[in-house]
Amino acid sequence: MKWFLSAFGGFLLIALLFYLLFPGVPAIIYARHRFEYLNAKLTPYPFEGYGIMEDGKELTDCGMTLRVPESMHLNNPESNIRLYVSDGGESERVVIAFINQDEPRFEFVGENGFTQEEIDRGCRGIRREKPQNNYEMWDLIYNFTPEEYNYHKHGTWRFFINLLNMKETIYPAIGEVGYPFDTEKAKGFCFYYGKPHGEVRTYALLIELYDRENLNRKAAVMLKSEDFDALKEIANSAEIAAQEENE
Repeated sequence: MKWFLSAFGGFLLIALLFYLLFPGVPAIIYARHRFEYLNAKLTPYPFEGYGIMEDGKELTDCGMTLRVPESMHLNNPESNIRLYVSDGGESERVVIAFINQDEPRFEFVGENGFTQEEIDRGCRGIRREKPQNNYEMWDLIYNFTPEEYNYHKHGTWRFFINLLNMKETIYPAIGEVGYPFDTEKAKGFCFYYGKPHGEVRTYALLIELYDRENLNRKAAVMLKSEDFDALKEIANSAEIAAQEENE
């Protein structure tokens, strides 16, 4: 009995030391078995060599400016949906859908997100500076991997798991492949949102831009066409519009 109690006590002591020194290891083990996209990160933007559409025109809507085909026009002026289409056959037609954004806000702190305390403590546990705006929070979600998690830090495993849960939901929704997207006036992201499959022959790119002067202010657009080269040229022209043009 003494031998058993000594062995049991030794086991408890080892378990306690492990918990004190490595409290986040169980969360890492769980994450590696639970999440498919835990190591996903944005990769360098691949379309810079395509330039922009030289024979097009400038189009501004919903806080973003693009250079688009000359024939691009609003599909239904009476609708609140800002959908533009160009002339031409199916293989040449371009469709552009500007996405209306709500008033700028820090989307991840509040009733439906993290508390400020969770973010303050959680970011200390993932070796990251605390996000100060929407752009930095999205950049964290798109690029964070378990390698950055400080498994020695107590009280941060819940934030770590919740962050990976958000990443697991978001990456399939944005097409699984994304790139950082920087312009003179904005910082943002470009996503390879769709490619031909089955009877569908269209490509799609989703662009999100954040105003460098207000990184809570977001503009977004979806580009679709069978002509992938045209989409790359349009994407390369994307820029945040001046604030007065969005009012």
